[in-house]
Amino acid sequence: MHAEITRLTGLPRRLSAPGRVLEVLKRRFAGARMASPRQFEGEMIHYQRGRFAIVGDLQSTSRMEFWRKSNAQERVQLIQPIATEAPDFLAIVGDLVFRGSSATHWAGFDQLATPLCHARVPILPLLGNHDYGIRRRPALAHFFRRFPHLGGRHWFSRIYGPLGLVFLDSNMGRLPAA
Repeated sequence: MHAEITRLTGLPRRLSAPGRVLEVLKRRFAGARMASPRQFEGEMIHYQRGRFAIVGDLQSTSRMEFWRKSNAQERVQLIQPIATEAPDFLAIVGDLVFRGSSATHWAGFDQLATPLCHARVPILPLLGNHDYGIRRRPALAHFFRRFPHLGGRHWFSRIYGPLGLVFLDSNMGRLPAA
């Protein structure tokens, strides 16, 4: 027995032995992995078009903020054109998520950033107060897992064409002593 893929939905019509299911899924989704943002090698940003974008406060509206209007649609409306324009890089100056220690909130950021990843837009992020979350250690683990090119640093610098850029985490009360 084997699994057949329907033309309309792309979903299996019937599945057989479990080993075959994995084979079918691998064939079906081969090459469909989500692209990750380009990582930076060294201290220079590749200067292509002379265009970059800077945003901040991408965190979603929390359920605890019941008096505020949800900003879900506006967040997508902000990110989508950036992905379409594909600038040389995107700087996010803090507050990527509402609560940095929440895996759910980071999954929401991942979903929001998917168009940027597909467009291969490099992201240079800074930690904001929300990104530290309630529990600092898991919050930083979530952040640096997504941005390994930062090497666990809370500050970094980059050269972009004629510009020298310095990115500083200004959350003084949350920074490590070093």
